[in-house]
Amino acid sequence: MALVRADAWDKLPPGDNTIQQGDIIARCIVPEFPPDFARYTEDAGEPAQLDAREYHVIVVSQTCDLVEQKNRKPCFVAVCPILTWEELAASDPAFRPDAHEEGSRKQSALSRAKDAKDGKLTRVLPLLIPEPGYDKAPQVCVDFSQVYSLPYAHVLDRAKKTAGRLRLKVPFREAFSQAFGVYYMRVALPDPPTA
Repeated sequence: MALVRADAWDKLPPGDNTIQQGDIIARCIVPEFPPDFARYTEDAGEPAQLDAREYHVIVVSQTCDLVEQKNRKPCFVAVCPILTWEELAASDPAFRPDAHEEGSRKQSALSRAKDAKDGKLTRVLPLLIPEPGYDKAPQVCVDFSQVYSLPYAHVLDRAKKTAGRLRLKVPFREAFSQAFGVYYMRVALPDPPTA
């Protein structure tokens, strides 16, 4: 999908206590697993140590799954962190050419990073987020491979505390939803299955 434009966002009024797909929520606390997490097994005899990090996130759960009903409140919200291009490169070597590399491997990382910024990779979606006081919106991205399931109450609390929260407008929200679905679906059948 191509870049999500700066004019694709609505600024929500104070007091909006709903969460919808395509909402940006500031400063959500997200658990982070250490690189050696696999060593924490039942046989290891020691509890796993997890860190937490604050991210600005975008909601990827379907809006219909986030509606509070009489007999049911949502329990979890799926979100993806909003990353700068530098954060994406730091989190994944495929987007970061090693300073000591030469030739095709270095070019491959540079090409992958360019393709991501141009919206040519299904895994990474470039976003322009309008910021007050800036002539140009900063370009950031969503990495669909980093999905976190956070407690609904935490996300709602952060949403209530996010002044001037942004929400994708229709039809950009639907395009965002489709981009997320395309990344996870990636299945093509030539014909409908038969029994």
